[in-house]
Amino acid sequence: MDIKNKYLAAINNSLKNIEKTTNKTSDSIKNMVKGLATVGTVGLSINYLKGVSSEFTELSNKIATVTGRTKELVAVQEQLYKLLS
Repeated sequence: MDIKNKYLAAINNSLKNIEKTTNKTSDSIKNMVKGLATVGTVGLSINYLKGVSSEFTELSNKIATVTGRTKELVAVQEQLYKLLS
């Protein structure tokens, strides 16, 4: 019986080690997915800001085309800023 108990104890320890390893692996995968989600969100935010910046530049260029790059352009932009605030 001693040999059977030793084998059972060894199998039990192996199963516990497998469970610990599985839990650690699962936690690592969860953290990796969270990290990737964060990176993706930051990337989307940066792309959004780039898009807004490009749209603002395009809008400024269109206004400049209509008004010319003069005091009138500055006045129109200031009015737009007031509307957006």
